[in-house]
Amino acid sequence: MARKLATCCFSLILIGVSIAILPTVAHATPPLNDSAASLIIRDIMQEIKEVAQRPYSPLDTDLPEALQKLDYDEYRKIVFNRDKAIDLSPYRLEMFHRGYLFPNRVQIHRTRWHDFYQKLEGRQPQFKPIPYSPELFTYHGGQLTGFSEDLGFAGFRLLYPLNPHTKGYDEVISFLGSSYFRAVDRGGAYGSSARGLAVNIGIFDRNEEFPVFTKFWLLPDARNGNLGKRVAALLESPSITGFYLFAIKPGSPTTVSVCLKLYPRKKIDKLGIAPLTSMFLYGEAGAKANVHVDHRPEVHDADGLLINLDDKQAIWHPLENPKEHRTTIFHHKNIRSFGLIQRDKHVKHYNDFETNQHVRPSILVSPYGNGHNERLFANFNGHLELLEIASDGEGMDNIGAYWVLNQPVEPGSEIEFAYKLSFTHLPLSPINKFNVQDTQYVHQDDGKIRYTITFTPNSQHIKNRYQDITAHVSVLNQPVESQVLHDKNTGVVTVAFAIMPSEQNAKKLQAQLFTSRGTPVAISEIWSFTCPKAKSKP
Repeated sequence: MARKLATCCFSLILIGVSIAILPTVAHATPPLNDSAASLIIRDIMQEIKEVAQRPYSPLDTDLPEALQKLDYDEYRKIVFNRDKAIDLSPYRLEMFHRGYLFPNRVQIHRTRWHDFYQKLEGRQPQFKPIPYSPELFTYHGGQLTGFSEDLGFAGFRLLYPLNPHTKGYDEVISFLGSSYFRAVDRGGAYGSSARGLAVNIGIFDRNEEFPVFTKFWLLPDARNGNLGKRVAALLESPSITGFYLFAIKPGSPTTVSVCLKLYPRKKIDKLGIAPLTSMFLYGEAGAKANVHVDHRPEVHDADGLLINLDDKQAIWHPLENPKEHRTTIFHHKNIRSFGLIQRDKHVKHYNDFETNQHVRPSILVSPYGNGHNERLFANFNGHLELLEIASDGEGMDNIGAYWVLNQPVEPGSEIEFAYKLSFTHLPLSPINKFNVQDTQYVHQDDGKIRYTITFTPNSQHIKNRYQDITAHVSVLNQPVESQVLHDKNTGVVTVAFAIMPSEQNAKKLQAQLFTSRGTPVAISEIWSFTCPKAKSKP
């Protein structure tokens, strides 16, 4: 009998013929509470559990040579015909063509209320995948022809009247490539992505395994209309199978509630939950030293990792494009939320009106329920990791943030998680009175690295209230002397210090502002950073 590690998002409650999938998380709103729909979801879950009990079947990645050889620009010329979009009122469904980096065949099923009524009547509805047809796509250039009718799709996207002033349908979320998906909020643009799962991520002497969403079921809207668009999915890889249930609510922000149930086939040493990915080529700290010949002062989809703790304290860790791959671990037990954040919203800091990086979204992972004091994944022992990979181009996601179980996952177990993703290009509401605005560092002639951190007040009231400010700076939890400059006209506080890097290990740095009168009281978020190893002497 399978050993169940924990239950946190599903319990089957039987009341006559009504089976509702309800999270056990306090204050949670279930993504699916219609009795007939719940019966269908139960069948999907059972199908996925049976898949997990069978040997892994390799994915169908066979493609015509012409599709295999497509580059990025050529693939973008394959466009879904808008007049062929499937009406899922108030949404529209469009599919992605296979090719380029997306060879996997993905089945997409549309379910209707008629199917659910059949289920209530004791009949078994037959869900057939939406059939592929070349007529669904326009092949700009006309060089791609003659594909078979069973070619299939690579993924899909949902459109919704997100921006009323456009008087049309806007893309709100897309699922394309392995288990990647990304969403956009009202007035924003695509940027950082989320993934369904990360298997053995950040183990540099071992290849990471990338699970794939291979089937989707698009479910009708709930009768109360408040649960968003619901999508069920099957996730597969050689080591694990998973059932996913998404509830997508477009708006400002756009939220995606996620419930998942995992069935490991093999022992997994490192399982990453709620993984986020982004791109960071260079930013404010590295722009001057940037080796790229580029007119843009900064190039990134996110510029920091934000961690909110349950004691109303936040941690800000600026991102870097390191010279060597590195993983930073955060062992805090009281994490309320974390996210990859695009904090810098100044257009001139990017000088790029094509990619619009100033409106690319932040993604925040928070507990599934509505309670403001809930801890993230409170029923599990784990930690948060930040992965930064050396990169020489902006076409690669080189940043990852994810929550990791402290113990390996054993085959035959069943694990359940629930969380909510919020996608927003707007500034997040601050927890602390001062936030980090800027991080700069320079290498001095004496071998030390000098860091300068700029904190800004969150309001005019805060600027006028705090006049006597000091800073606590530490390296590997040992205090370090620093200089504090406080511009009392603007309220901006600058903290500077210098340290000697080690040739053996990277050093974890922290800085925070405190009141300097009476008992010190923390008034800023915690600045966190990693000082790289020194270069070995020849």
